[in-house]
Amino acid sequence: MYTPDYDEYYSLKSYADRFISDSDDVIKLYFSRPSTLNLLTLWEEKHDNDSFIEPLMAQYHKRAMEGEEFDIAELISHLNLLSVFIENDEVLAHIDIYNDFVSFLTENGVNT
Repeated sequence: MYTPDYDEYYSLKSYADRFISDSDDVIKLYFSRPSTLNLLTLWEEKHDNDSFIEPLMAQYHKRAMEGEEFDIAELISHLNLLSVFIENDEVLAHIDIYNDFVSFLTENGVNT
């Protein structure tokens, strides 16, 4: 079982706040994309998260394809994610997820 090294986790909000005022909305949008859900699934599998509830991910994919945005705390708790957690209203993500988030912002012209 994977034991998180919290030195490898970074705040998505702190990064996004440097560029936009509605960082919470952008973070919510990021986690509501099928590609992000795929990345989370791959990360959890790669790191042998035995508590990850993968069968629920199909429901989140369906909702994402319908354009629904997710409550991030709900997503984390329902799926038992280790790649992302919330601390003091900050969404902290493993460096792999953080780097993908930075790429998402770049692709959308937010941090350029």
